[in-house]
Amino acid sequence: MNYSLNTNWLFSKQFKAATATLLLAASMLMMMGLPIAPSAQAAATGTLTLSSSQIFGNQTVSMTITDSDIGVQEMKNTYNPSVVLQWTNATNTYTLNVTQNTGGSWVAYATDALYVVYGCSTQLNVTASDKAHNASHAVFHAGHAPAGQGSNGLAVGSCAKNYINTGHLANGVPSTRTYSNHTYRGGSQSKLSATHSIASSPMIHGMNMTRGHTMTITYKDASDSTGAAKDVSQTLLYKETKATLYNTESKQTTVTPGASLRLYLNHNDLNQDPTEKESFLVTNNTNGFQATIVTSSNATLQNIVNKTMSYYGSGNRITGGTGAAEFRLNFTETGVNTGIFKCANTVATSPCLEMERFYFNNTNAGDTNVNTNKTLRTAGKAQGDWDSRPTWNYTSDNTGSSGWKNGDTFKLAFTPIQNIRFGYNSTQCGVDGPRSSCYNATSLTLTIQETVGTMTTSATAVTSSSDVTVEITDADMNHDPEKKDTINKVFVELNNSSPVTVTATETGTNTSVFKFTIRNTIGAYTSGCSYSTTANRLTCTVSPANAKNSVFDITYQDKYGGTTAAATVDFTTTAATVATDKASYDETASSIKLTYTDPDGNDNSASKEQILFNSTRQKHYSSREGTTAGDRTCSGIFVGSTCNAKRLANFTITSINGTNGYHDIRNHSALVLETGVNTGVWTTSVSISSLRTALDLRGGSGPLGLAAGDSLVFTVKDRFDGTTANVTVTIGGTVGALSFDRTDFPISPSHATSGTNVSRVNATVTLTDADKNTNVNARDNATLRMIIKNATGGQVGTTSGGNAINPVQGALGHLSWYNVTATETGVNTGVFTLKFGINWGDSNSDIPTVLNYSSPTREQESLDKMQDMVGGQICFEWADGASSTNITIARNVDSSTTTNTAVKGVAKCLDIKGHDATISSSISTGKLGDTFTVTATEPDFNRDVEVADKLYILLIGTAKQTAPAETDTAKYNSTIALTETGVNTGEFTKTITLEPGKSPFGTTLAANQYIRLRVRDNATSNSFYSGSGLARASATAAITVQSTTAELTVTPSTDVGPDGKIYVKLVDPDLMTTAASSVQLTQVTSNGTGDIEKPYASNGTTSTGTYWFGITMARSTGTPTDEDGTLHVNASDTIYFYYSDTADVSGTLQVVKASLNVKTESGAITTDKANYLVGDFAEITVVDLDANTSPDSKQSITVKVITDSWEIGTSITLQESAADSSTFTGKIEFIATSKGVPSSSQVSATVGDVVTIKYTDTLCDTNKKCTIEVTTKIGQALSKTEQVPAGTPEIVDTAGDAFAAPSVGDIVIVQASVTNDDDVAHTVTFLVQIKNSAGEVVNLGWVRDIELAVDESQTPGLSWLPDSAGTYTAEVYVWTSISEAEALSPVKSVTFTIA
Repeated sequence: MNYSLNTNWLFSKQFKAATATLLLAASMLMMMGLPIAPSAQAAATGTLTLSSSQIFGNQTVSMTITDSDIGVQEMKNTYNPSVVLQWTNATNTYTLNVTQNTGGSWVAYATDALYVVYGCSTQLNVTASDKAHNASHAVFHAGHAPAGQGSNGLAVGSCAKNYINTGHLANGVPSTRTYSNHTYRGGSQSKLSATHSIASSPMIHGMNMTRGHTMTITYKDASDSTGAAKDVSQTLLYKETKATLYNTESKQTTVTPGASLRLYLNHNDLNQDPTEKESFLVTNNTNGFQATIVTSSNATLQNIVNKTMSYYGSGNRITGGTGAAEFRLNFTETGVNTGIFKCANTVATSPCLEMERFYFNNTNAGDTNVNTNKTLRTAGKAQGDWDSRPTWNYTSDNTGSSGWKNGDTFKLAFTPIQNIRFGYNSTQCGVDGPRSSCYNATSLTLTIQETVGTMTTSATAVTSSSDVTVEITDADMNHDPEKKDTINKVFVELNNSSPVTVTATETGTNTSVFKFTIRNTIGAYTSGCSYSTTANRLTCTVSPANAKNSVFDITYQDKYGGTTAAATVDFTTTAATVATDKASYDETASSIKLTYTDPDGNDNSASKEQILFNSTRQKHYSSREGTTAGDRTCSGIFVGSTCNAKRLANFTITSINGTNGYHDIRNHSALVLETGVNTGVWTTSVSISSLRTALDLRGGSGPLGLAAGDSLVFTVKDRFDGTTANVTVTIGGTVGALSFDRTDFPISPSHATSGTNVSRVNATVTLTDADKNTNVNARDNATLRMIIKNATGGQVGTTSGGNAINPVQGALGHLSWYNVTATETGVNTGVFTLKFGINWGDSNSDIPTVLNYSSPTREQESLDKMQDMVGGQICFEWADGASSTNITIARNVDSSTTTNTAVKGVAKCLDIKGHDATISSSISTGKLGDTFTVTATEPDFNRDVEVADKLYILLIGTAKQTAPAETDTAKYNSTIALTETGVNTGEFTKTITLEPGKSPFGTTLAANQYIRLRVRDNATSNSFYSGSGLARASATAAITVQSTTAELTVTPSTDVGPDGKIYVKLVDPDLMTTAASSVQLTQVTSNGTGDIEKPYASNGTTSTGTYWFGITMARSTGTPTDEDGTLHVNASDTIYFYYSDTADVSGTLQVVKASLNVKTESGAITTDKANYLVGDFAEITVVDLDANTSPDSKQSITVKVITDSWEIGTSITLQESAADSSTFTGKIEFIATSKGVPSSSQVSATVGDVVTIKYTDTLCDTNKKCTIEVTTKIGQALSKTEQVPAGTPEIVDTAGDAFAAPSVGDIVIVQASVTNDDDVAHTVTFLVQIKNSAGEVVNLGWVRDIELAVDESQTPGLSWLPDSAGTYTAEVYVWTSISEAEALSPVKSVTFTIA
C-alpha cells in the first residue's frame, strides 16, 4: 500500500505544542493543480529552501518559501490562495499545507509516514474526507490545499500527538502570524475555523518515502521577476548517511597519553528536528561502544589476550532498567540543524573521555557477554575479573607510569542509530530487524604521541626594565584541547638559592606551548623571588649592589619523557651615563641642564619613576640612609623622594677654581621625574647662581663663588656595576666669534651723472656665541660696541647732528663706540646679527654719516671727511669672559671715558678701501638688430651683499667706425643701469639690442657708427687719505656698428603658375626705422614679355628691417605696359628680381637679385584608398600648381564624382590644405541607393560600382584646358587573381570518388572548386590543361559561362581518356572568358600517374 500521511501539529507563537492530528492520503488520488491568478505586478521570483537535501528514518525536513509577492502586507485583509507547495514521489503529486511565519516566509514540514504507522497503527482514526470531517476545509484559504486536492481524510490519536511532540519539532515551529484577518471566499463563516485550520494547527506531513528514492518539492510561483508563472523546485533524497567520528574540531589524529578526548560525530540521520539542537546517548549495550588497543610497542599491551579496554568514570554512568550501571556518552548537536554532535559527560565542563580512565586486563581473556556485565566498562570481562591497571597513571605533579608508547594506536567504535526503534520502507534493510544493516558502525583510530619537552627564553638576559619570557613546548602536557593546561614541574633558582616552583600556563587552547615571565625589581636588599599565578610571573627583588652578575637557573622536569630541560638567564646591567646640554656656560647663564641615563634604575616600564638627586659632603654611611623621614643630607641618587637603601648611584658636583685649582663639593638636591615612561632618563636643572652663592662647608667665610675659568665636574658612580661616569663643564663658555658678510668696506661716492644718491654701503656683523643663547625658546639679544676709525687710527663720531657732545651724552649712545644691539637669527641658534651702513656722499669734503639698522634714528654725522676715511676701519667689540685676550676700549661709567679698563673679549674690523672698475662687451662689432651684453666689475658698487645692486654707466655714440677724438660731437649720450648678477658678486650686466629708436638709443642710431661704453670709478684702489684723497678713473669698452648686405626671398620659392601673386621679402637691417612705404625694389622683370615693375613694400617690420612686396601676375595677351602694377608673363617664363643695396657688409653698393620660374602643370588626382565600401567617406586630393593663384590665402577647386548607380554625379569643392600649398582636399560619402537622392556631399553607390572622379584643369601642361580622371571601385580591395580563386585540383573517377591509381583506358576527371570571393557576381571560364613529363600539352579543355554569385562556390571538372602510361600534371585556370583571357585565380596544379 502506498501512503501519503499529513501530520497536523498545533503550536503557538511561544513554540508550545498544543494538539496534533495526522492526515492520511490515499495513494491513488491524483492531485489537480490549483489555478493561480497572476499578480497585479511582478515583484520577484520566489525561492524554496530545504533544511536538508537528504533525510532518513525518523528525520523531519522543513520546506521554506520566501516570496515578496506573498508577504505579510500582501496577505492583509486579502483572500490569496496562491501559496501552492507540491510533493512528488514515485507514484503521485500531493499539495502540502503551509504556514506563514511572522517574518513573512511560508513553511511546511514532512517526515516518513511509515515510521509513524509502525508506532501508532492501532490508534489511527481515518474518516471519509476532509470535507466531511470539517466543513471549513471545503473552502479555499491561504496555505490550504483546495478541497479534494490534498489529503482525503484525518487521523487523530494520542500516539500521533505523542510521536510528534516527542520525536519531531519538540520546541514548535517558528513564530507564525495571526490569521484572524483572513476571510473565506465563500461559506457561512466570516473567519477561519478555530480547529483543524492552518491558522491554529500547522502540520507535519507524513509522506510515503522509500530508501534510495528521490522526491521533488515544487513551489508554484504565480509571478516571477518577469511576471510569468514559474515552478521553483528542490530534490530530496531518502537514504541513510555514513557517520563520521573525529577528535576535536580540528580533527586531531594524535593524542597524548594523558589527554582529554573531545569527540565529534557528523551524522545527518540523527538531526531529526531541523528547528532545535538535539541530543542522544551512545551506550555499550545499545550502540556497542568499544575501546580497543590496536598496536603497541609495549610488550605488555601488545601481548594481552583481550585488547578491549574498560573505562572508569562516574560521569559516564547511567542506571539501566535492572538497576545495573551502563556506560554511556552524551552527544549534543553543535547548533540547530548542523547534524554535527559533540560528546560531553553529564557534568557540563567535563570532557567526553579521559585517557587516564582507560584500564586494560593482562590476566584473563574475560567474559564478553555484554548483557550480564554492565558495570563500569564498555565490553569484555566482569568487573571482578579485571586487573585494576590503568593504561596511563600519573599524579598531579606529573609523577607516575604509562603503558603507552609513542606511536601506539587504539580505536573507538560504536553504531549510531536513531532513538525511534522502528523500520523503514526498504527491501535491503530490515523493517523491524537489526538496524545495523542500514546504520553502519563508525570508528576512530588515534595515535599516541609522546614528545620530549623543550624550553626556550625570549632573551638570554633580564634587565630592570625588561622581562624575559620562558616558553616550554611539550605536547604531552596538552591534555585538554578545549582549555588551557598548566605545567607545575618548573623550578627557578636565583644565584643558587632555594628553587622556586612556578606554573607555566598554556598560551591558548590546544597549543602545547606554555609560558611564564621572569621580572627583576630594585629593592633595598636582595629578598629573593615569588611567583604570582594571577600574573603568571616570577618576580625577584635585588638590591643595586648585588644585582650585577645575578643568574637565574630554570629547570623543567618532563616526567613523561624522562628528560630535563634547562636554561640560564643572566641579569645584565648598563653603565649609567651623565651629560650636560653644553660643554661650557657663560657667567650670566642661569642653569645647567644635567641628564642622567640609567636603564637599571627603570624597573617600572608602565609609569614614570621619581628619583632623588643629592650632592653633599655627607659620607655614605648606611646609618644615614633612610633613618629619618624626609632626610636628604646623604649624597647619591635614590629611588623615591628621600635617602634610603635603594641607592642607584653615588653623586657629587665638584667645582675646580680656575685660578688656584681648589676643589669643592657643591650642594644640589632635586626630585626628578623620568622623562617618559620606560625611558630610563632623568633630567635635572642645576642653578649656577645657587652654586655661586653656596657657603664653604669646610669653615671658610663667604660664598665659594663661581667665575669664568672655573669648571664643574658632575660625577656618578653606578651602584649596579661599579662604573664611574663624569662630565666636566667650564664657566665662561665658548669664545664668541665676530665675522662680516664682506671682506672689506668699499667707498662708493655717487656718480655725478647718475642723478640719484647711490653712495650708501651696507654690511652685517655676525656674532656666534652659544653662551649668549640663554633662552632656547626665544630669540636673544647681544650688545656689541661699534668703533669707527679714520685713516690715522683716530676714533671718529664725537658729534651728533654736527654738534659736539660730552662723554655723558656719548655714554648714552652718541659716541662712535656706542652700544649696538645684535639680534639672534632664530630661536636657539646662538648666532646674532646687526646690519649697519655708511652714506658716503659725492666729494672728498663730504662728511659721511652712519646708520644703525637696529635703531634707525641713530644716524651720526660725525665722521671725518670722506678723503680722510680712506684706509680707516669699522670695528666691533664683544666682551667675553671666555676669551684669552682683552679688548682695549671699554666703558665702565657714564661720566668719563678716562676710567675705561681692559676686559676680556674679542674684536673684528673691516678695512675701508676703494677698488678698480672694469667694463667689457660681448661683441666688438655688430649690425643693427644684433644683441650684446655689457659687463662691468665694480666692487665699490656692491653696496649691499643681501640684494642685487645697480651700477650706472655711460653709452656714447659717434658717426664713425673708428674711435673718435675727444673733440668729436656725440650723436647720443645715455645713462644705463646695470644689474648685479647676484647678491654680493660685484659684477653687473645688461643685455642691449642695437635698435634705433629704442632704449637706450635714440633715432640717430644707424649703421657705420662707433659706440663707447664707460663706467666712472670715483674711488679707485689708488685712493689715499692724504693729498688728493679719492682717486678717480674711467673704464671703457667699444662696439663698431657695421652695415649689412640685404637678402631677397621669393614666395613661391621655385615654380609658380602664370596666374596669381608673388611675394618678395627684403631683409636689410640698415633700413631699420625706415617706413615700408619708402622702401622700393629696384626692378622686377619678365624675361619672356620684358615687362618691368618697381613695386614699393606693402608692409614691413621696421624694428628688424624686414619688408614685404606683393606682385600680381597675369598672362600676357599683347604688349605689356611697364610699372602698371601688374607683371605680365608668358605661360612658360622666368622672372628676375633686383634690389640695389647702397651699403653692403663692406660698406659699398651691391645689387642683390633673385629669380623664379613660371610654368603650367596638369593637376593630379589621388584617393586615400584603392576601393571603398558603401557608407565609407572617400578623401580626394588634387595637386595643381597653377590653381594656386594666391600664396597668401587658401583657395578651392571643384571635382565631380560619378558612380554606376549615380550617373549624373555630384560636384564637391576641394579646399587648399594651406596657403600656397597647391594641394586641395575634400570628402564625399558613398550612400546606399536605398537612401534616395544623395545630398551635395554624397553619391549613391552599390557594391561593384566603378567610381569616376573628374577634374577640369583650366591650364594643363599644354597651356590649355583639359579634364583629368581617376577611377576606383565599390567593393573589396581584391587583385584580379584573388577574385575567383580555384582550389587544389583533384583526380576523381566518374562516380566522383578519388582515383588513387588510374590506368590507361580509364576515364579520368580533373576537378577543382571555384569560389567567388568578390563583392559582385562573376561569369567565368574554367580551363584544364594536361602536360606529360616532358612538359608537352597532351589535352586542353574548358567549361564556359559558369555563373557565380557573391560567395558562391562550384566544382567544375573535365574528363580525359589517357592512352599511354606516365606521369602527368593537370593545370587549372579561371579566366573571365576565352577571348579576354584575364586570370581571376592563380594557376593551380596537381601531378598524378597513369599506370
